[in-house]
Amino acid sequence: MDMIEEKLKKLRASEACYRRLFETAKDGILIMEFESGRIVDVNPSLIKMIGDSKGNLLGRQIWELGPFESIQSVKEEIKNLKENDYIRYENMAIKGMDGKTTDVEFVSSVYPVDGVKLVQCIIRDITERTRREKIDTEKTNELEIFSKAAVGRELKMIDLEKEIKKREILENQLRESEELYKALIKASPDSVTVTNLEGHIIDVSDRTLKLHGYGDVRELKGKDSMDLIAPEDHEMVKSNFETIFRDGLVKDVECKMLRKDGTNFQGLLNAAVVKDASGKPKAFIATVREKT
Repeated sequence: MDMIEEKLKKLRASEACYRRLFETAKDGILIMEFESGRIVDVNPSLIKMIGDSKGNLLGRQIWELGPFESIQSVKEEIKNLKENDYIRYENMAIKGMDGKTTDVEFVSSVYPVDGVKLVQCIIRDITERTRREKIDTEKTNELEIFSKAAVGRELKMIDLEKEIKKREILENQLRESEELYKALIKASPDSVTVTNLEGHIIDVSDRTLKLHGYGDVRELKGKDSMDLIAPEDHEMVKSNFETIFRDGLVKDVECKMLRKDGTNFQGLLNAAVVKDASGKPKAFIATVREKT
C-alpha cells in the first residue's frame, strides 16, 4: 500500500497548499454559500483592498458590502450562478471604506465541498495592468492551479478509491500469475532456465539442478547461462540466441550441456524471448530435454 499512502500524503499536501495560497494570494478572495450568498471566509488581501474587518464581513451577503452595494449587476449575476456556475467581470470599479476607487477583475465560480456548494470569488486589482502584464500572466496560471486544487479535492478521493480497487485487482492477478509460473516450472519434465538479456541466470527449475548436478538454486543465480553449456558449443548457442531477437524463439537446437562435475550430456534446447507489457524484450526462458 506504499503507493496509496503516498497519494494520501500528496492529497493532504495539496489541501495545505490550498490554504497557503488562500492566505498569501495577492488577489482578494472570498468564499460564500451558494444558496444564501452569505460570506463564510475572506483572505487578508481582500480585507486590505476594501478596508474592512473580517469580523464585519463574515455572515453578510456580498451586495450588502459598501464597495459592492452600488453595483446592482453583482447581485443579479451572482443569482445567475445557479444557471452558469461561473461569472466574470473584466473591469469593475469598487470603492473602499476609505473612498479610494480600485479597478478590479471579478471572477466567481461554484464548486462542491462535502456535498455543499460554495462560491469562490476572486477579486484582482488591475489598476497597474500594463506595468504588471507579465506578473498577471503568472497569476492567471496560479489561479488555475488554485481552482483545480479546490474543485478537484473530492474527485481525487474518488480517483484514489478507484486506484485502490484497481491495485488490489492487479496484485491478485500478479499473485495468480506468479503461482502459475512457479507451478509450470515445477511441473515441467524438462530443465527450465530464466535469464536476463545479458544471459545471467535469474531462476532455474528443480529439473535444471538435477540435470546439471547442483543442489541449490543459489549456486546458479547470477551466473552466466553459458556455464551450463559445454565450451565447444558456446558460439553455436550464442548465434542461436541472436536469432531469438529477430524471430522471438529457437527450437530443437542440439547442444552439449555441462554438469557441475565437468561431465557432459546431450540436450535439445528450446528458447524464447519474454516481453514486458509494452512489448519490449526483458528476459529469456529456455528449456532443455536430455537426449537418451
